[in-house]
Amino acid sequence: MLSIFGSPSVSSPEEFGPGGFGSDELKLMVQPGAMVCMKTEFVMNSQSGDVYIGPNTIIHPHCIIESGPNSGGIHIGKNNIIEEKVHIINYGSGRLAIGDNNIIQAGCIIKSQEIGRMNNLEPKVILENDSIIGNNCHIGSLLKIREREHVPNWTVTYGDPRSERVISNAVEQKKWEKNHLQNLALQKEYLTKTLRKYYKIRPCLGEQ
Repeated sequence: MLSIFGSPSVSSPEEFGPGGFGSDELKLMVQPGAMVCMKTEFVMNSQSGDVYIGPNTIIHPHCIIESGPNSGGIHIGKNNIIEEKVHIINYGSGRLAIGDNNIIQAGCIIKSQEIGRMNNLEPKVILENDSIIGNNCHIGSLLKIREREHVPNWTVTYGDPRSERVISNAVEQKKWEKNHLQNLALQKEYLTKTLRKYYKIRPCLGEQ
């Protein structure tokens, strides 16, 4: 049976039976500098794959991170922003890996095998099982990336019906990267102040 911790609906460790939170929270590794709201729910048990959250990653409240029994776990890199009501799910034998410097906006559902670095997923994007997102991609709101689909580096995809283009010009690529990092830095500066003001933050490794 999977346990849920971090949810406001859970009142005490005893609700999980012997061991309380302990055996499950050993599987959760929040690195120093990360900011994970306590109202993020982690759905896992002692047979689940590890969940690793890298330095300086921010995870909003009301997200759900779900690592199934005997799964390959979930690895979230550094300096990401994961907005409210994002659901990250892995029940497969391989690891679900999210790279660095990504913005995953509200309401996205992530079942993919891999998300690279420097990507922007707009609200309510769905990444189906075993899909792969390269680097420096922009996925428009409400889009669904199909099971096992591979979105190459520098792809911008949007609209209904779906359209896409690839940024191939080096000058445009540099401009895109600069704008993305500036946007990320501005959001992180704001969130670092406001989330601590209004939400309890989960301790990182080495903190009490």
